[in-house]
Amino acid sequence: MAKVFWGVLLALLAFSAITMTLFFMGVIGFASAVHLAVEENGRQVQADIQGRQRALAYQQRMAAFRRAEDLRRRELAVDERCVGGTVIQVRGTVYTQLLGANGRPQPCSGRYRLQ
Repeated sequence: MAKVFWGVLLALLAFSAITMTLFFMGVIGFASAVHLAVEENGRQVQADIQGRQRALAYQQRMAAFRRAEDLRRRELAVDERCVGGTVIQVRGTVYTQLLGANGRPQPCSGRYRLQ
């Protein structure tokens, strides 16, 4: 009877060892899968951040370009001066006050039209 007991006990221990080994292999496999998923998510987030940064940089460049273009458009010509806040065209000894589309004098400041 003792031989049967020890035989069954050894079989149970072997079965338990195999079961625990398989369980831990599953846990390690699951942890590995979670790690890979987190890594992939991190790469996607990084790519999204880089895409947003590129889009923001493009928007900033376009805004700077529009501001520069607006300044070039509003800059007074060589024969124009800003006198008393209005644009005056100077041709030799003839001074002409320039009027806007609404019939009013064109306002200015420094070397630029205000409109």
